[in-house]
Amino acid sequence: MLPDKFRVSFVIRPKHLLVSPLGVLAAIGLFYLPWGAESAPAWAQAVGSVAAIAAAIWISNRQQHQAAIERRRQNYRYMFRAFQVASNAVATMCTVLEDIQEGRLAPSNISYYKAVLGSSANELSQLSFKDMVDYEFGRVWIDIIRHVTLIKSRIEDHASEPALIPRAMDIPLALVEVPKQLEELQQLLAEHSTRVGPEVYQDQHL
Repeated sequence: MLPDKFRVSFVIRPKHLLVSPLGVLAAIGLFYLPWGAESAPAWAQAVGSVAAIAAAIWISNRQQHQAAIERRRQNYRYMFRAFQVASNAVATMCTVLEDIQEGRLAPSNISYYKAVLGSSANELSQLSFKDMVDYEFGRVWIDIIRHVTLIKSRIEDHASEPALIPRAMDIPLALVEVPKQLEELQQLLAEHSTRVGPEVYQDQHL
């Protein structure tokens, strides 16, 4: 079924006007205008008006181009920040999981684990999936959040019986899967950086 509405958009580029048939005819016509006649001021005003319109179009296109670059720059910075926060969270998770695996489950350590995982969860919560322009990046980022909250909740649920904490999660598997997710997140960010263009990427990584 055909849609009810069609949307057509186009961009006028001043440099293209110069080589268009209309632009060529206008340039040729300038040599045949009656500049010495009494109508010369009117012709000069008309030419000035055309020049003003062309300048306004150029300025508008330039502003739209700069606005598009700025949007891409802000989106990339947001994702780059999300990657950094996720990277810190993964490092924290791996440290906690390795300590648990090696049997360092003193009550003071459990309080520390809850605190650092809670801090990571809080930093991650400051960012939003809906503000990420790359769906796949956001999907992996969400999975990392789930791992943080899951490990934190398992530790809290068994804080009174530390011996049960290692049994409440598959630590060897988590130590393999979580770093893989961070690697995937980094790869997706790298792929996104090629799409935003050098004007955005180089500005972020100077």
